[in-house]
Amino acid sequence: MNTKRMSVNPRIIEHLGSDLITSSSVAIVELIKNSIDAKSKKVHVQLFDYVDKIIDNNQLLIKLDQNVMELIKANAENAKILLVEDIGIGMNDNQLENGFLNIGTDIKFNNHDDNEAFLGEKGIGRLATQRLGKKLILETASKACDRSKAVIIDWKNLIESERIDNIELPYYEFDKVGESYTRLWIIGIEKNEIINEPEQIELFNETNVSLNDELQAATCYLVSPFKNSKNEVEISFYNNGIKINTDFDTELLDFAESKNYFEVIKEDEKIVINLKLELTPMFIEKTHRYCIKPVTYFPKYRKSKDDYISLFKKYRQRYNTTLNLHVSYEEIVNKLKEKRKKVYSDVKDQKELDIYLKQQVKNDLNELRGILPITGCAYNFKQDNAIGKMYVDFIKYLKENTNGRINDYSVSDIQNFLNQYSGIKLYRNSYRIGALGNRDDDWLEMQQYRTSGQQFYRINQSNTVGYVSINDPLQVNIREISSRLDIVQNNASKIFKEVIIYIFNYYFYDFNRSADDITKSILQDEGLLQDDIKKEVKIGKKRVIN
Repeated sequence: MNTKRMSVNPRIIEHLGSDLITSSSVAIVELIKNSIDAKSKKVHVQLFDYVDKIIDNNQLLIKLDQNVMELIKANAENAKILLVEDIGIGMNDNQLENGFLNIGTDIKFNNHDDNEAFLGEKGIGRLATQRLGKKLILETASKACDRSKAVIIDWKNLIESERIDNIELPYYEFDKVGESYTRLWIIGIEKNEIINEPEQIELFNETNVSLNDELQAATCYLVSPFKNSKNEVEISFYNNGIKINTDFDTELLDFAESKNYFEVIKEDEKIVINLKLELTPMFIEKTHRYCIKPVTYFPKYRKSKDDYISLFKKYRQRYNTTLNLHVSYEEIVNKLKEKRKKVYSDVKDQKELDIYLKQQVKNDLNELRGILPITGCAYNFKQDNAIGKMYVDFIKYLKENTNGRINDYSVSDIQNFLNQYSGIKLYRNSYRIGALGNRDDDWLEMQQYRTSGQQFYRINQSNTVGYVSINDPLQVNIREISSRLDIVQNNASKIFKEVIIYIFNYYFYDFNRSADDITKSILQDEGLLQDDIKKEVKIGKKRVIN
């Protein structure tokens, strides 16, 4: 028997880097993830127009070694530079050679502590640097080593070589300038892929620079802004030494008219779902406005803010009772069974089909046990100018009457917030999974469901900001594809998506419809609808006549 050998062309670097990593934003976020995995509590991402800006810079986490500076000067020429710097554990000789310089290594998996979350995927970090620039100078030091290390990668030379393992990379050792750290000097970047920079910056004032929308949203959502995290990391961006504002304004979440919550947990060894919808007094005023026809008549019927607040308090228990739901294991099985049954309409023996599908669903639900608890929340907004103005006024009124801090928000602030941050993001514990859940990523099939039934009650992705979080710190069950635009399709991910899609498009739909019905009923009970008022006027006239 004769044999053949497989070989790997160095162009695989390009295919896995610039061709597969879809944007600079995805690449930069991947590098930040690696810094978080290195246990760094600070990550600085800096852009420089030329080398002298590095020398003048005072935002470095670790002082700059003169030898490294000479390497940058020799390789940068007039190219723009991106620096990703952390003060994590750094890399020792083994981690550098068998980790960073070994494409597809599993060293991160093997060297990781039990039950300790990590974000980056094997091999993607160095490929992200190839997506961003032409050359890389990696500078790193670890506690275990007496010296720092630097290696230079010229991606063009590497890709055009005959064999990837024949290329000898320039390697240096220097005196350490810090206990442990890693710096990635990425040379030859395209700044316009990363930041929005005015063509002419007045008097060289660079404070008007901002991250591009995709990177801004991806960075704000990398560590969940919705809940406190013990592992919170400070991520800062700079342009030529001047800080770029990347804050996520959590106060704008106050303008949501309602919040949908859910949790998928194990109870008595069975999977169950708890759901609730939280409303605000603003929801009552909005519904009241919708009930008055034509809307130009609403000012005549409109009540004061205190009246709506009082109504909300008066009927809070009614809302809480109706808008809280416990879904048993048996109900989950039956709901999913009936949903799946729709594609088997031509099967004659429906009883046998029921038995088969029920067992199939039970088997699939077992796959969820490895990622429980699953939790989520959706903040629901309205972008309509009139409703938005109503909510701005309402929040301002509430703040004034509770001695809260009042920011001068406008409807356009809410609209801009939603344009940039809308969508349901997917998290592994407190950390974002890839780019899943961007405003244009309909992974929950919301638009598909909006084309059927009453759209008014369905969650609109462009008007919603929220998250779904799974418990899978070691990426055993849910893993991202290399481009970070989706998760790997397996049994766990399939049933996970099926359950979450059902929650958002069925249970939340029913909740929103019930909230609307309850509120209309309350308004009617209180005599605040047009028909009720007309009747009262007629009764009053009769009394006067009599």
